[in-house]
Amino acid sequence: MYTLADTGANNFVVQSSLLPKNLQSNIPIYDPKKSSTARQLPGYTYSEGFNDYQDNGVVYNDVVTFGGVKFQNISVCTMTNATRASGDNSRAGNFGLDLTQVQSTNPAGTVKSFMYAIRSVLDGKQHPPDLSILSSATPADHSIAGILSITFNNTVGAESGTFDFGYVDTAKYTGSVSFATSNDAGFFMVPAVGQYIKGVLKPANWNIIVDSGTLDSRVPISVATAYHAQVNGSQYNADWDLWIYPCSATLPDFKVKLANGITITWPGKYLKSSWQWFDNGVTCVSWLRQGPEGSNLIVGETFLMGNFVVFDYDKKRVGFAAKTSPGAPRGIPPTL
Repeated sequence: MYTLADTGANNFVVQSSLLPKNLQSNIPIYDPKKSSTARQLPGYTYSEGFNDYQDNGVVYNDVVTFGGVKFQNISVCTMTNATRASGDNSRAGNFGLDLTQVQSTNPAGTVKSFMYAIRSVLDGKQHPPDLSILSSATPADHSIAGILSITFNNTVGAESGTFDFGYVDTAKYTGSVSFATSNDAGFFMVPAVGQYIKGVLKPANWNIIVDSGTLDSRVPISVATAYHAQVNGSQYNADWDLWIYPCSATLPDFKVKLANGITITWPGKYLKSSWQWFDNGVTCVSWLRQGPEGSNLIVGETFLMGNFVVFDYDKKRVGFAAKTSPGAPRGIPPTL
């Protein structure tokens, strides 16, 4: 069963056999009735919504096998109803990995989110017998801790890469990892002080949310406008809410300076969308999209493809380094 590993969400939500048949996707989904280790939490429910879509259900504790490692007593928000079928036949749910220590359930405050549920395993206090994934590197290559490091494949939509829980693989980056402390209790959100335009810093103040569950990157209008003004012939298409530009042009790198002095970069080649416009390859689409002025800057897969990123849950910070590895073959999906 495939799920979206999402550092911008807190719930571990999956489609289930408890959904009406017409709302189930045609992919493997969770069936608690077939799991000998499933235990429903009496009285616990959840509900969440995104734009015009909402789902709700009950909560089970079960054994989750992720990357070949079994984790006991993981709380799973199990769908029993939704406003419509998700329409996504590539994944069965959302695997929340933000900084929130508990999932959004009713009653609130007691159902641990995944990273905090497995924290005792990651620091070595509780080693399951098959924790081979964490011993695949030598001690010099990793440290067991409340860490998640991400290396995405270099191709948008390739659906491959690695999520390393509990360690940082030094073979996947060069130089050092530069950290910035999150200024939010839930999101991995760091303050920025400006963007570089043709090498010159243009001051501005906004926050950056690093969200592995988002494909593109969305920035305030002024930021998107200043960036695309560097590309001759670029324009904003309001009908599609996209910036478009001549395919003959090359998108420049998008560089942002963080408040602690770190500069992070979106390589321009990863900002070119794989979407096809309506003119047989004359016009291309930019993955740097715009949101309301004053909004946070949300960075997704297009940023992660060009960088090695570390999420530190213990110290509430996010780290950035230059990536050496192009990613890895499609990984092992989590199972219940």
